[in-house]
Amino acid sequence: MPADLTETRSAALEFLHAKTVSADLPPTLAASVKKIASTLSSGERSALENAGPESHLADALAARISLDAATAEGVVLYGSKGMPTVDAAGVAALTQLADAAAARLQQEANAAIGKGQVEQLQMVTAASAALSRDLLAFKETADRLRGVGAAPRLGAGGLDPDVVLPGQQPRPRTPTQPGAPVVKAELRDFQGLEAKRSGGKTVFFLIVLALFIASLSYAFFFARPRSSELSPEAAGPNVVRIEVSGPQALITVKQAWADNPDVGRLVNLLRSNQIQSALVRLPTGGNVGILDVKTGKLVGRPRPPAAPAK
Repeated sequence: MPADLTETRSAALEFLHAKTVSADLPPTLAASVKKIASTLSSGERSALENAGPESHLADALAARISLDAATAEGVVLYGSKGMPTVDAAGVAALTQLADAAAARLQQEANAAIGKGQVEQLQMVTAASAALSRDLLAFKETADRLRGVGAAPRLGAGGLDPDVVLPGQQPRPRTPTQPGAPVVKAELRDFQGLEAKRSGGKTVFFLIVLALFIASLSYAFFFARPRSSELSPEAAGPNVVRIEVSGPQALITVKQAWADNPDVGRLVNLLRSNQIQSALVRLPTGGNVGILDVKTGKLVGRPRPPAAPAK
């Protein structure tokens, strides 16, 4: 059970005034009185003396000393070899004592804010922060003790299957197949990810390949200008074939047309179909020239072979 609040408060004020503690105090409580009271600033000591033993600062100081003493006792119990038992009622009572002191400090802080007392607010805030730290340390120690009391100490060999203590039977080992990889339990859930990853790469490659083929098909069948043919009869005699692709045309003519080009009717036909230029060639593949539809001129005609010298 926590120490009596009145006794603790009186011991703290006595130490602040005379720098001594009563010999009747328990050693742990006396040590906490000296420890906590020695950390107070001169302003806090002066405020405590002026406010008296019933003030909010005195309650907070007594609560801090009680928490520190209980924490010190808990640390000793935690390091002992026995199995400590946590006094749940004592922990609850000490926690309520600290909460009550914190509530009084909060009321004083609100009053200081309303009155505009900056120094008073700073002092109350510092006292509240120190009380919160001591309460947190006490709760952590109590939680550790609860953990020690709830679970028996296993000692060496309690968890390690390879450690065999004197008088203890060896644990049976689970036979494993030779050559089979041993998978840890924490990694078993991730065992199939590598296979899934390689399968995902294959699917991704197939999708990319399908998209590439689709883009090529579009470029070949839709993006490329469609080829069509015009009637060669409308272009005059000796014109064999007229292939049109966009603004260009490929015209196949006979040798007679190449020897005596008749570009008039051919140009009129090409202009009516918005053709800008045309390549004229023979059925054998030889080039006759390039027909500029805008000017109506056939350029690039090969020169006739020179006459043999006599």
